[in-house]
Amino acid sequence: MGIFYVDAEIGDPQGLRYETVNVLVDCGATHTTLPASLLNRLGVVQDTIRPSK
Repeated sequence: MGIFYVDAEIGDPQGLRYETVNVLVDCGATHTTLPASLLNRLGVVQDTIRPSK
């Protein structure tokens, strides 16, 4: 396991808009977390909230 950074394209559900962001990859992680501000800019609508522990 390890951690490293990569450039990733994050897109809207329709596949029309994308933003390239530098993200931290944790090979042992179970969940993906992205900033709400990024998702809002792309028009992604929140459907649930799950608290982190």
